[in-house]
Amino acid sequence: MVALQQAPAPDDIARQDRMEARTIRAAALGLLLTIAACGVFAARADARAALPYGLILLAALAAIWCAARAVRRGVLRVRLAEARLRAINAANPVPMNIARLDDRRLLFVNEPYHRLYGLEAAGLDGFDRDTLYPDPATRDWLYAEMAAGREVTDFEVTLRRADGREVPVSLTSRPIVFEGEPAIVTTSVDLTALRAAQSEAARSREALHQSEKLTALGALLAGVAHELNNPLSVVVGYCSMLRETEIDGATRARIEKIHAAAERCARIVRTFLAMARSRPERREAVALGEVVSGALDLAAYGLRGADVEVSVDMPPGLAAVHADADQLHQVVVNLVVNAQQALIGAARPRRLTLRAWEEAGVVLEVADNGPGMTPAVAKRAFEPFFTTKPQGLGTGVGLSVCNGIVEAHGGRIELDTAPGAGARFRLYLPRSAQGATPRPIGAASAPGRGRVLVVDDEPEIAALLAERLACDGLGVATASSGRRALATLAAGGIDLVVSDLRMPDMNGTTLAREIQRRWPALAGRILMITGDSFGSDLGARADGIGLPVFEKPLDLAALAAEVHRRISGGAPE
Repeated sequence: MVALQQAPAPDDIARQDRMEARTIRAAALGLLLTIAACGVFAARADARAALPYGLILLAALAAIWCAARAVRRGVLRVRLAEARLRAINAANPVPMNIARLDDRRLLFVNEPYHRLYGLEAAGLDGFDRDTLYPDPATRDWLYAEMAAGREVTDFEVTLRRADGREVPVSLTSRPIVFEGEPAIVTTSVDLTALRAAQSEAARSREALHQSEKLTALGALLAGVAHELNNPLSVVVGYCSMLRETEIDGATRARIEKIHAAAERCARIVRTFLAMARSRPERREAVALGEVVSGALDLAAYGLRGADVEVSVDMPPGLAAVHADADQLHQVVVNLVVNAQQALIGAARPRRLTLRAWEEAGVVLEVADNGPGMTPAVAKRAFEPFFTTKPQGLGTGVGLSVCNGIVEAHGGRIELDTAPGAGARFRLYLPRSAQGATPRPIGAASAPGRGRVLVVDDEPEIAALLAERLACDGLGVATASSGRRALATLAAGGIDLVVSDLRMPDMNGTTLAREIQRRWPALAGRILMITGDSFGSDLGARADGIGLPVFEKPLDLAALAAEVHRRISGGAPE
């Protein structure tokens, strides 16, 4: 609240007026005594002449007394009006100034004007008005408008403070007459906060635009992944089956190379889908080594192109972390890509190191020997939309998202950096109470009995699954659609169903619900496979009715193990 006592208070003005009234009364009394003395003198000389003379003097004295009272009341009203005006000016939060029109000299400024243009240190006399307008033509145009009697409203311009800092303002000016001279009264509205909000809104719109592009890209990716995962499943599946057969060493070596290449492609697809998909968060025991391996597979091309040497130190037996695997993939990929971009243009050798160890929980460090960051940049590194990258290389949201994900997991990210000393990001993650379930690779399933119905509109996938399960001693029937599957089930003799989620006539979730309704005994013996866990909510709906979902490229060993467990009546995992 502005202190109004900066202007003279009405009590002070009244006190001054009382003093002036006493002065007037004293003067009148003196005049009266003088007239009386003159009257006495005149009476002694001529009593008849003194009487009219005395009456005239008394009338004059009365007139002077009335005039003095009127003047005193007028002065009081003027001073009260001036006090009110000063109080209003003191309370006015809008910067305001009055300048003479001809020489542009400041005649009046209020306190907000002092603060806005930094006149506290320079003072009004020391403020060079010519430096206020970076462009003199703007100043000349404004005064020309005022000289022509025109008004200027909400004119946005950037002015320069007394300390040299520029400030965006909106000016409203009117021509007036001030103390008998042509003048201009101007109010200034500081637009700094508005411009910052507009910039923030623009960045938010750009982020939304990027998000919409990613959504469109994701829809395209769903179809591509589906088409890619089916042949990958065939390659990986048959390689796995060939590895279990008796073959010569040279052939086995070739098969191992094919299998390794196909598995790498499968990991890349899986990691990319894990980052892009939208599904409810699911915390579980996650092997950090698998997350790091998947992230490096995804970033391998960029790292090789930037000539970055990558070293990984993940100790055996490292405790699993309690996390959402997809979100953790996103964090690690972001940090790896950030390091790669920081190393572009750095002197060789360019090194990226990922290592982990156990402390209170599990710590993952992603370090590079790039240019590092200044303390000012490091302080803002996790702020949303803050970036030092060139246009098109970064949006400033990556590290902010990483920090949000890690904090949501009950962990934290620490940054250790200095100019020329590289950057080290350390992720402190909570340890899982359970160990991560290893992925069975190439393990043969125990022989079993039973008949399995495989439902898939891709003949190659159905044939692969049928051959793999038949190797375990199971009877297998196949169906290319949901309706044909129902017809096969109606004939009887089926102990378990493995169905694709996305099929043209009836999706897997609808088929599963129909099976559960018609044949309740099979309710716990339905498995789903999918090559498109991103493009729809089918996977989420399958989870919602208690169905396990196996993603393509298929891990045949894990799928076969689950088939045997369910047919034998074991508890589902």
